Amino acid sequence: MDNYNTTSRCVKLRLVAALSVSVWLAAPVHPLSAQAAGSETRGQSATVAFAERAAVRALTFTQGDARSFTAGRPDFTDSAWTSFRKQFEGFLDAKGAPQFSSRFTPARAAVLIRAEGGVSSVRIPGELVQSTPIGRTTYRVAVDVSVGGTPLKIQRLT
Repeated sequence: MDNYNTTSRCVKLRLVAALSVSVWLAAPVHPLSAQAAGSETRGQSATVAFAERAAVRALTFTQGDARSFTAGRPDFTDSAWTSFRKQFEGFLDAKGAPQFSSRFTPARAAVLIRAEGGVSSVRIPGELVQSTPIGRTTYRVAVDVSVGGTPLKIQRLT
């Protein structure tokens, strides 16, 4: 009887885990991202393309080169840039130059997650490589970018 209860509990836990994973994987899908390829409007395509280019520009810079770090600044609203830059506190020198190099490369097509209130949220799966002269680390990431306004500007990048 004890083996039956243990086996039954294991089966229930596996079922709960499988359902949890299924729900988690399905959760981010939004009707806009579930559209057939090529069915995006021209405006949505332009928004997604801008978000991808701006994310790559913001997350690609060279150690010791403040200009490369701020190259993406024009793509941000003032408050978004302040928030983005704050994430780098402790990793910029006194002149605002990064103390490491970074390169973001999209791995697959960016996906429009949501568009409401004039702001579009775009997810960009990719690879982020950060390096210093003594080492390099590669991360598989999904960059989330909220863009809106005229002209388009990054409202948030995480």
